[in-house]
Amino acid sequence: RAIKWVDGRLVRLQMAMDITGRKEAELALKREKGYLDALHETALGLVSRLEAEELLEAIVEKAAGLVGTAHGYVYLYDQDRGDLVLKIGVGAYGEMVGFRMRPGEGLSGKVLLSGEPLIVEDYRSWPERSPDSRFDDLSAVVGLPLKSDKQVRGVIGVGYFGESRRFTPAEIIALSRRLGDKSAAL
Repeated sequence: RAIKWVDGRLVRLQMAMDITGRKEAELALKREKGYLDALHETALGLVSRLEAEELLEAIVEKAAGLVGTAHGYVYLYDQDRGDLVLKIGVGAYGEMVGFRMRPGEGLSGKVLLSGEPLIVEDYRSWPERSPDSRFDDLSAVVGLPLKSDKQVRGVIGVGYFGESRRFTPAEIIALSRRLGDKSAAL
């Protein structure tokens, strides 16, 4: 309502507006936002599960490429079974996904227990190697701990299969820098 003087006379103006359509639109938008929020939360839950494996695989591929090999892996500690399980494998390790080893067994088992990186330049003659024949062609390998809250949750590594190549000090430094950043994020 408004009161106004027009040509010396007092005029009262009233205006009415039907906002029913606007209210219905606001309600529809609110309902749609609720649906989208629920969908977003569901998608985030699914994506976080999928992205973790894809992210780890991308990290392993980049680390392997950094040292000129196509072979890399991620073992994760399975608390229920008390062992390590190969979750991500590229190159020759790709055929080993699901392989399990005990803490202290092989290179990755030793890294799990020590929490320290380990380099084996001649895996074929290393006395503490895994007895599994799938590792017979492994010549050199490096494993680094994956840590979360200062606890080792797994091992990430790269290796040379069927080659007599060894890691250079520069490659080890580059791997430690690259993978050290990633392990802190797990």
